[in-house]
Parts: sequence; structure tokens; C-alpha cells
Amino acid sequence: MNFSEKLKMLRKKKNWTQKKAAEKLGVSSRTYAAYELQEWKPKDINQYFIFAKVFGVSKDYFLETPNDLYDKQTKENKAEFLTNELITLFMNSELSSKVRDNIAERIMSAYWDAKKEDNVWE
Repeated sequence: MNFSEKLKMLRKKKNWTQKKAAEKLGVSSRTYAAYELQEWKPKDINQYFIFAKVFGVSKDYFLETPNDLYDKQTKENKAEFLTNELITLFMNSELSSKVRDNIAERIMSAYWDAKKEDNVWE
């Protein structure tokens, strides 16, 4: 089940109109409708957490699952999934500060190595 399907299902469970859901979530009616129509998704991970709180589900409920992303088979989607997983781990304080620092350093190192490679080919 993708983001828009989850959102619509929860809204209907609460017997809310799209307008009421939009008000509760602090977004415009047009934005909310676009979420349900699969036109848009929240840009900021914190918005997913706000949605989860309003609908009374877990913080990671709206984040895409491995099946949602890996079925699409694009590197960008895989990277998005992995990023969401890391953010969830970081935000939930499931990792020690030392482990988070180590992961951040490794990611930044890989990023700068890739940037150097990009410059070689430009």
C-alpha cells in the first residue's frame, strides 16, 4: 500500500472529509487532494511524522516500504528508501550517538568521493 492509499484509508476510518483532514494536518485542501491522488508527497520527513500523530499511527507508517520502492527498481528509489530508514533510526534514537556519528562520517566520505568522480568526467 502506497502513501496515498494509506492516507485515504485512514481518513475514511476517521470519517473525515478531505477538507477536514487537510485542516487537521495543516495543509491546504488542494495539497491534501494531491496527496490522495498520488500527485504529490510531503517533501519533509517531519511532515510524515505529523501525519502519523494526527492519524494515531506509528512514526514510520507513511514511509514507503521495501516493496513499494524496490519493486520500482530504480537507484533513486532505493536511495530514498535507505535514507528514510536511516532518518527513522536517527530520529527514534535507536542508535547511540557514536554509531550515528560513524554513519554520518561514512556517508559524507562516500558523498565527497562520488563528487570527486563526477568532476573527473565533467
